[in-house]
Amino acid sequence: MITQYRNQCKSILGTSNSIRYVGVMNMYGRTLTGIIKPELKPLLKPDRAKDEFFLVSTFSALRKNTTGGIGALNHAIFYHKKVTVLAIPQKEVTFYVTINKSEKEIEKIVALIKQQIKQG
Repeated sequence: MITQYRNQCKSILGTSNSIRYVGVMNMYGRTLTGIIKPELKPLLKPDRAKDEFFLVSTFSALRKNTTGGIGALNHAIFYHKKVTVLAIPQKEVTFYVTINKSEKEIEKIVALIKQQIKQG
C-alpha cells in the first residue's frame, strides 16, 4: 500500500504548480509517505510537522463520529497565513496537501486531487 500511496502522491504533486507538499498519514498522524516539491524547503520543522499531522488526523477521526447525523467528511480546507492545507480523509488514511496561499482556484485543485485519489 505504501508504494501505491507514494505513486498517488507523485501524481497529485503534478496536478498543479501551486501544490507544495503531498502526504498520506494514518489515523494516528504518522506519515506513511510524503513528497515535497523538490525546489522548496519545508515550512515546518519535523517536530512541528508531527504535531500538525496528529492534529489533522485527530480532527478526521473525531469527524467520523458524526457521520450518522451530518454525513461523512468530504474534505477540509484550513487557510493559514502562509499556506492553505487540504485534508481528504479516506478509509484508513488522510491525504494531506499544502497549497500556495496565492492560489485562487482551490476548489478546482480539490476536484483534480480527488480524481487522482479515485484512480489510485
